[in-house]
Amino acid sequence: MKFTKGELNLANTYHLDLSKKDEPRTFAEASNPFSGAVVKLNALEATLYTEIMAEYASINCGSGSVRLYDRLKYLFLKLNATAYMDLID
Repeated sequence: MKFTKGELNLANTYHLDLSKKDEPRTFAEASNPFSGAVVKLNALEATLYTEIMAEYASINCGSGSVRLYDRLKYLFLKLNATAYMDLID
């Protein structure tokens, strides 16, 4: 899987180690607050999901960036499309 320069910059900003993208999905379970779906994630995906949800909360408070939220979401989609569909979409 290749990453764009923008994706690599985003990963560096959040200290995400993209080389760990293929680790087993046994690190954490995340749940969709609306549907209740539960998905197992690896450490990279769990960290990224936490950042996505934090940015979503910031947007709801009026201080977040929709552009940043979208960039985080699309990186998560690229890493784990199934989890994206269950947790975010």
